[in-house]
Amino acid sequence: MRRADIDAELTVAYGGALAARAVLNSLEPDNKFALDGLKIKGKVRGKKVIISIHCERGMPSLINTLEDIFTCLEVAEEGLSSIQVIRRSGPRARKGGSGRRGKGR
Repeated sequence: MRRADIDAELTVAYGGALAARAVLNSLEPDNKFALDGLKIKGKVRGKKVIISIHCERGMPSLINTLEDIFTCLEVAEEGLSSIQVIRRSGPRARKGGSGRRGKGR
């Protein structure tokens, strides 16, 4: 018996297009490996990451693929959150900027 083809689309919204692009870029290395019967494509539309999946390997394979994607999204979001915290707490986040402006210029 032939397994049915399954198409799925996952859409995740972020605070901005830059964050969405960073998250999608973090998923790209996983999508480079081709598996027979499984195609994954990602794109950014505005503030959203849209991941399209075409699976010919059955429902268990689709579920495993979605679990992997969710795990990768979580790691990417945690990394992005850490970078944003570091940027906010850096020199420019303090009152007066980086300390270079306005000194003898």
